[in-house]
Amino acid sequence: MTEAQEFDLRRSVMPSVTIYSDGSFKPDLNTGGYGTIMTCNGYTKFLYGGFVGTSNNAMELMGVISALRLLTCPCNVTIISDSKYVVDGINNWLLGWASNNWKKSDGGPIKNEALWREMFIQRHMITASWIKGHSGNFSNATCDQFASIGSYSCIGMEVPPRLIDINRL
Repeated sequence: MTEAQEFDLRRSVMPSVTIYSDGSFKPDLNTGGYGTIMTCNGYTKFLYGGFVGTSNNAMELMGVISALRLLTCPCNVTIISDSKYVVDGINNWLLGWASNNWKKSDGGPIKNEALWREMFIQRHMITASWIKGHSGNFSNATCDQFASIGSYSCIGMEVPPRLIDINRL
């Protein structure tokens, strides 16, 4: 058996997980949040959280990482995000950064390096796909709503009712 065939065989027996994720940032509050939906074997889990003093890109990454942290065995993971930063980072930049001692090709620092390092050490087979935000995709819209809720909840603010408008989902 070739190495490629062995790789395909291992991948075929791993559980498949789909993760939709979105991040948000509220500059007026200096808070950010993430919302994530993960599905596996017919089960769905919704996650959200928030942080003070963060950025939108950090929250985009935290949404994905929060789901990956819950996986208890190596999985085939498909990440669907409206963040080109997350999708390009996973598909195009991550291996290069790791092999370049966590520096960009121009030698500059990587933003959110600690989060990217955590993404790198995951033992899953990860691919990422981009979806246009606010384009009518139910899962993406739901993640967007949860990300907003997370950005308010981290400072104990009551979530404005307009943020949980089911008609927007």
